[in-house]
Amino acid sequence: MTVLLLVAYAFAIVDRIIIGLLVDDIKTDLGVTDTQIGILQGFAFAILYTLAAIPVGVLVDRWNRVKLLTIGIGVWSVMTIVSGFARSFGGLFVSRIGVGLGEATVTPASSSLISDYFPPEKRQQAYGVFLVGGAIGAGMAYLLGGFAIAIGGPMQEWFPTLLGGFSTWHITFILVGLPGLLIALLMLFTVREPVRRERATATQKFSFDAILRQYRRHPIAYAATYVGAVLNIAIVYAQLGWVPTAFIRLYDWTPTQIATVLSMVSVPCAVISALSAGWFLSWFLKRGRTDGPILVAAMQGGVWAIFGTLKFMMPTGELAMFFHAMTALTGSMGVAAALAGISQITPNELRGQFTAIYALLTGLVSVTAGSFIVGYLSDNLFPGTRGVGMSLSTVYFAFGVLAFVALFIGRRDFQAATVHARQWVNKG
Repeated sequence: MTVLLLVAYAFAIVDRIIIGLLVDDIKTDLGVTDTQIGILQGFAFAILYTLAAIPVGVLVDRWNRVKLLTIGIGVWSVMTIVSGFARSFGGLFVSRIGVGLGEATVTPASSSLISDYFPPEKRQQAYGVFLVGGAIGAGMAYLLGGFAIAIGGPMQEWFPTLLGGFSTWHITFILVGLPGLLIALLMLFTVREPVRRERATATQKFSFDAILRQYRRHPIAYAATYVGAVLNIAIVYAQLGWVPTAFIRLYDWTPTQIATVLSMVSVPCAVISALSAGWFLSWFLKRGRTDGPILVAAMQGGVWAIFGTLKFMMPTGELAMFFHAMTALTGSMGVAAALAGISQITPNELRGQFTAIYALLTGLVSVTAGSFIVGYLSDNLFPGTRGVGMSLSTVYFAFGVLAFVALFIGRRDFQAATVHARQWVNKG
């Protein structure tokens, strides 16, 4: 089950970030700016990804999660394929909206399934394994993008009638969207719906009052968890969206070269990040530290504020790639910590909805702001070929420091919320 969730998450990441490898080709074909590319990477994807978060969270807590995730995978895969037929900014914008709608299911449904497939002592590591899918997805995006760029021309020669009117970036979207349809079928016919664990009450009725009551018990704990996640994930989306372009513009690397190197460097680093996040969370838990999710998330913010800021100030692409590897080693920690933290301080029947709030906030702010701010700064504050590097450094430093500070402000209330959650479940 966890393996299939991992694969599904991997292809969600592929469909989400593949556009980052195709920036300059899309700009040339459609005549758009860096700011508009930032909108396609962020706001277009985030509209329904965000608006669907709460309804999806309710469905996660009340309906069959396997069926819900199957539908989501099908929707985002079809809309990725549709992106391969876009001929204007508006057409690509609409298809990206559809991708966001489908992907609104993946985090709440998968997180809830994992929490019921594994007991608490094994759950932290299961989240880490699940997040390996993000690393695999990023690597697949780079590899498939590089592969499509390399074979796009030959494919058009082999199938002139079918592909003659398509650019390489069109073909790339079609290629990465098709496998998701098979994954949806596998999900539907091979994964069972588990029994729900750790219910504090028997009711499943949705109520905003229940959410507000839970939030008001420990508002600082929830606020710190959400703010830290929003800022950390905004940094990640800025990186996913613009790092390939930065290497192309600053160091004259070709798209195929950067795709190959990023897949070789980012994937093992991201896998280590995902697995080590689960290991750190379990390590803190075994030693009685109830603030483990806060500490792990703060670690990511601090690392990115230091190594990320320096990355594109390096004189060579090789040195920049070394600093990229340093940041990639913590790239999954914020997500793993946020999901584990929400699960740790929230009863079962509210987890889907609180995870959906996490998805709403990260979609509304992180996905939108991360890519958009870099594009906007590149067009307006740091124009020129080196501007995207300075824009990324600005986002890395500002968001990393703010995440670190916010998480430590909420650390003590998070510890108290953990104690309260355990007492509540025992009484229930």
